[in-house]
Amino acid sequence: GAVTTPPEATLHMLLTTMVRRDIGRLPVMRGEALVGIVTRSDLLRAQFDHAPDRREAVARRTAELGARLAAFWPPDWWAVFNTVSTVAAGRPVYLVGGAVRDLLLDRPNLDADLVIEGDAIAFGEAVRDALPGSTLKAHPAFGTAHLTTPDGKRVDLASARTEHYDRPGALPRVAFSSLKQDLARRDFSVNCLAVRIDQRARGEVIDFFDALPDLEHKVLRVLHNLSFIEDPTRVLRAVRFEEALGFRLEPCSEAYARFAFASGACDGLAGERNRAELARLLMLPRPERALDRLAALGALRLLSPDVTLDPATRRAVVAVRVALRRSGLAGHPEAWLPLLGALLAPLGLPAGPALLARLNVSGRQLEGIVAAWRWLAEAAREAPSPVTTFRSLRSLPEVLLPLLWALAPNRAARRAVLAFRLRWGGIRLGVSGADLKALGVQPGPHYATILGHVLEARLQGVIGPDGEAALLKVLATPHLPGGAA
Repeated sequence: GAVTTPPEATLHMLLTTMVRRDIGRLPVMRGEALVGIVTRSDLLRAQFDHAPDRREAVARRTAELGARLAAFWPPDWWAVFNTVSTVAAGRPVYLVGGAVRDLLLDRPNLDADLVIEGDAIAFGEAVRDALPGSTLKAHPAFGTAHLTTPDGKRVDLASARTEHYDRPGALPRVAFSSLKQDLARRDFSVNCLAVRIDQRARGEVIDFFDALPDLEHKVLRVLHNLSFIEDPTRVLRAVRFEEALGFRLEPCSEAYARFAFASGACDGLAGERNRAELARLLMLPRPERALDRLAALGALRLLSPDVTLDPATRRAVVAVRVALRRSGLAGHPEAWLPLLGALLAPLGLPAGPALLARLNVSGRQLEGIVAAWRWLAEAAREAPSPVTTFRSLRSLPEVLLPLLWALAPNRAARRAVLAFRLRWGGIRLGVSGADLKALGVQPGPHYATILGHVLEARLQGVIGPDGEAALLKVLATPHLPGGAA
């Protein structure tokens, strides 16, 4: 029969049983129910953790992190955390993810991502009730909820959970688990750290995966060899962390990434999650370097096997980045959009719009990029007139104008973009077809012709707003009854 142990077994009892029976694992049974397992590694770790010098080091680190937490997180946040701790009633509450990583790197990050072992939604409801005026939005499928305090603070609450993927890039299937299993599902070891914020052990660091040495050496290490196949989006995060934090994928993890994309298993898995991560990557100060890295890893195939970073495309991305800075739009929330437009422009129609649709960009964003591509194609065939430019660009998001400026095929097109931004973009005619009808002109195609002439006169500065009505009357005269049309 199997050798088992009850939950009440001491460390000495477990060691004795394993040695005498020459086994490496002990199932933990409560009656007939399997409630856990103890391994040889667990016992070695427990003995190490209970050594006097180890306990002293942990105590020092806990005190240091407790002080750093107090220094980094403002008092109004601690009022929220203290309420969370009170509701927890002795149960550990962990701050996890990027906030812990950045805390240890002395980088401000007030991303309150909290994990508890148990039902986070029920816990969140109790916290909401303890913070009058707060709201809670639950996501039962994932065992998560986010709490919004009356002054707008957001606290993400999650049940410790495991995730299983049916296929590369699929949404995960979720099950409740322990903190260790929850951290094991994350992308890189440096994002698998947890620190307790409850009052009982505030500042205690949990490091199951040797993340602290990786953090010290600025290394990105995945936790298993199929990590990038399980979630290809991780390569976008890896490259972003390399650029933003000065980290580097360690050689084995880089080999896993190269294999994942060379295998073809991740081709064309672009979707909403990839779009969000790609947007963050493109918002980096030098996005072309991040794209260089993705290309070197073969990871641009994640968008499509047809997306490449040839020298011309790279120059286009750099030109758009420079144009964004010169136009003062580099800080725009959608500054990634023209850079994406430059990267995907070589795909042409209809492949480019189809990929944008798979990336789940909004309808307005998709229409804007496609309109920009079409205007550039038309401008390459013939110099754009003021009226054509105005009508093509007036509904275009302003943040896309640097794309047109940077990729303009000739001087005339570049001058037209500049004129639109500086002079034409704000022009709105004060006359319309209703004014022509009031003058007695019968409706017809000539309405557009007449109004086009008025618009052209405005764009070229021949008349101002106060001259529109007079010019309209002159242009309408041949179309009046008895006029010489």
